[in-house]
Amino acid sequence: KGDATNLDGVDVARYKKLIERFVKAGEPVQMVFIGFPFKSHHNPLKTNRQLPDLGEFYFLRRLLEIDATVKQVYAPGISWIILSEGEAYREIGHISGQEVCEYLKGVRKFVSLLGAQDRIQFVSLAELFRRYPEFESRVGETKEALEKQFQNSPESLSTDFQTMLWTMRHSADTRTFTSEELYYLTYDTCPESAPEEIRSKWQQVYDEAVRMTCWYASINQVKNVIGKDGGSIIQETYPHACYVSITPKPGRYAFHALSSNSRFLPHHGVPILVGKRNGYVRVAYLVDILSKPHQYRAVYVAEDSEGKPFFYHQIENNHKAQVTGAWGGY
Repeated sequence: KGDATNLDGVDVARYKKLIERFVKAGEPVQMVFIGFPFKSHHNPLKTNRQLPDLGEFYFLRRLLEIDATVKQVYAPGISWIILSEGEAYREIGHISGQEVCEYLKGVRKFVSLLGAQDRIQFVSLAELFRRYPEFESRVGETKEALEKQFQNSPESLSTDFQTMLWTMRHSADTRTFTSEELYYLTYDTCPESAPEEIRSKWQQVYDEAVRMTCWYASINQVKNVIGKDGGSIIQETYPHACYVSITPKPGRYAFHALSSNSRFLPHHGVPILVGKRNGYVRVAYLVDILSKPHQYRAVYVAEDSEGKPFFYHQIENNHKAQVTGAWGGY
């Protein structure tokens, strides 16, 4: 998934050395990555769900597909360690601990349904942070410095910061906003012609996004340097595992969580099933689905307690319907 320039010769050699260690021992290659936080339902344009759906289910299936592919050349395959990030980041977006627990409980249920307990394990990223007594104070100091830098010279902040700011602006809590207010929030800059109340709301969301971005970026910066000798918490905790990613990162191998057809991760929006037997799943914003009702049909699953579409099926030949199914059907 990542650009080829994300891995240089040193990075490749490092991954090879880690893999060789498992191969010599005849053990599954350990892969560790951060993921599965919580649904971004605070923005009604993105999703209206709090529980996992077909997006998360297919993400887990994707991990098993990668394992199966590796087994064709190396029988022990892959063992996945997922550092669940919900508890670590939930306070940034005012997400309750209960919501994080219910979301992860649903994901674990999917793992059981797939019979993958021996291949996929979850570890709380927050628990790793708590092993470092100075972690919170370091995050606070870094956050204060970033906020000051943004106030004095926002253009001096990295491209990654600006990208995250855009993401956070679309993750802020806008559930009480009117349709008109939500419409204007899709703009990267608020039009000067917009009513004063709209411009005030836009600035309110922007300020909240800045707060969230500085906090999120601070946690990420500290977790990457607070280990011994200025190293990463993850690599210090799992020194022999291959630390990979589901988003492109310099020096890190990245893979598609769903497929190359999806630019969003499962928690960002709602899943769309394109085709059936040889189809694929992509994630889109809910507003894109609702604005084109003739192109999608909602599919509900009896076992899903949330009572909202478990996924949307892209309609072929314009046959629209509402479908109720079961876990095993998809």
